[in-house]
Amino acid sequence: MKKDKKVVILLIVIIIMQIIFKIYVSSDKNDFFMDELYSYGLMNYKQAFLFEEGTFINNWHSKEYFDEYLIVSEEEKNNLSPVYNNQTEDYHPPLYYLLLRIAASFTIDEFTKWTGIGLNILIFIVCSIVVFLIGNKIFKNKYYSLALVILYGFSKFSTENTLFIRMYQLLELQMLLLTNWSLKNYYAKNLRYKEIFKLLIIVTLGTLTQYYFLIFLIGISIANIINYIKRNRFKNIIKYLLAIILAITLVNIIFPSFKTQLIGNSERTAPTVSIQEKVENAIERGNEYLQILNDNMYNFKITSVLLFIALLGLTVIIIKLCKNYKKKVNLISKISIILIPTIFYWLIVTSTSPYIDFRYILPICVFLLIILFYFIRKELIIIIKNKKTVTVIMLTISIIVSITTLFTKNFMYQYKENDALINQIAEYKNVPCVYMYMHYPVLQNSFTSDLNYVRQFENVYIMNKSLFITAKLEKVLKEVDISNGIIIYDNEFDIEKRANRIIEEIEYFSEYKEIAEISTDRNMKSKLYLIY
Repeated sequence: MKKDKKVVILLIVIIIMQIIFKIYVSSDKNDFFMDELYSYGLMNYKQAFLFEEGTFINNWHSKEYFDEYLIVSEEEKNNLSPVYNNQTEDYHPPLYYLLLRIAASFTIDEFTKWTGIGLNILIFIVCSIVVFLIGNKIFKNKYYSLALVILYGFSKFSTENTLFIRMYQLLELQMLLLTNWSLKNYYAKNLRYKEIFKLLIIVTLGTLTQYYFLIFLIGISIANIINYIKRNRFKNIIKYLLAIILAITLVNIIFPSFKTQLIGNSERTAPTVSIQEKVENAIERGNEYLQILNDNMYNFKITSVLLFIALLGLTVIIIKLCKNYKKKVNLISKISIILIPTIFYWLIVTSTSPYIDFRYILPICVFLLIILFYFIRKELIIIIKNKKTVTVIMLTISIIVSITTLFTKNFMYQYKENDALINQIAEYKNVPCVYMYMHYPVLQNSFTSDLNYVRQFENVYIMNKSLFITAKLEKVLKEVDISNGIIIYDNEFDIEKRANRIIEEIEYFSEYKEIAEISTDRNMKSKLYLIY
């Protein structure tokens, strides 16, 4: 790259175009997944969960009360303790939240999606550069590397990762850095201490980002150790393992909750199932994840075509290997550093993830892309033989496939389908809202699913629905102006019965109408009724 300024300029131009596209797509994001709002609250608020705050339940709250959970104020900007303290109560390590908190120092006293999306875009830029470096190490061709960056940055999955304000863009970067390190030291006769130190830093930061990094680490460690054994580099194995042990020790010192979070709650015991049931369940979940992958890598049909061509390429390679089994033919080599951890990660995560959700496989989509690219290229080289022609074909494929993403009207993490809902709720922002809240460990967490809607109202009363008494509600309503009625925000199973009871027992009200229905995360549904 230092020698070829033209390549550097092309890489910069490609990345700038991708950033413009990502900003354009992000401008249409107006709603948030529950965990995205947790990203803001956990890096900022005085305690991890708003619903555990002392005055939360059975009190009137202004819009500012809810926004305080999400916003870093001028007085709070130098206090980084929530970043660390809140993560000891949550399930994730603190690095991402520290970076988000730093990003929030540029948006003081304001809740905006651009805090998280801006951070993701900065991380994406580094990811793109590392993807280019990985491409160079595998293909030894700058134009293939550029084609790979085009495919990566303009993909649906990369755009989704930018839109999703969680740690998965950062996790992708850590996994790419570990892969780049492994490829760089693939042929190393004796790992230098400089490289060992780099590995130590990558593993430490990766583990402090997301614990799924450890799954990828195990997979790539298997690939590295196999490679070092094959080359009789046993000293490298010792140094490699020592670096990982030191990194995990360092993580445990920096963040002692690491061990307990990794092990999980011992009280949560899974029901006993047979090996056959486990296999069947893993296959079923794997198929569902494949469908999600097909829908979100590129255009659905394009993804299927690419997968078919790549599988065909793998078949051609296997035939070629069988024909030349007596010769020393090296058609796989470095791609094993990507292939083994990707397959390992896929098998473990798709069968054990708490929910079937695209975010859990998002970080390996870039590696699946590299694998597809590799086998398609190998197939074309075997069939066509002219490498220049193959280069032109691969660049053309990259541009055509990427163009399909530009015409995508809706991305999963935009939540454009909720725009009308937010506008509809905003019409009633001055009407007092009574939010029926279930103060129960399993259900109380669901409040954050509703937070972006609740914060639209100027006055909200959080009422414990299990203790709902109309006489108490009537007393509470005397504290606000109810001349335009009240909004009752509750789950759809209870709300109609509750609305009728309010009308029967509080003489001021005589009618009600449904103004909104909300389908929140994990199939939780709520309805809003205007009682007047």
